[in-house]
Amino acid sequence: MAATFQKLCEQFTVFHERMLSIAKDDAVFGRLMTVPGVGPVVAPVFAITIDFPSRFRSSKAAGPFPGLTPHLHQSGEDSRVSLSFSAATL
Repeated sequence: MAATFQKLCEQFTVFHERMLSIAKDDAVFGRLMTVPGVGPVVAPVFAITIDFPSRFRSSKAAGPFPGLTPHLHQSGEDSRVSLSFSAATL
């Protein structure tokens, strides 16, 4: 079991280094990674999922599409932004 765990850790390290090099070499991924909380895995997934930004009516609709819903901090309360999508968006 320890050998299996060791092998998984090694494979994860290789995968992580590969994702870092891919993300650092791409200008779009690099810009996305300047956003707090967006790293070398989230940036490519977000960019590939969004694909054509013109599909969305507004920039606020692009974030929740792949499941990234921002928190609103108003009057000491937290709430999540939820937007509905049209069939054309999906």
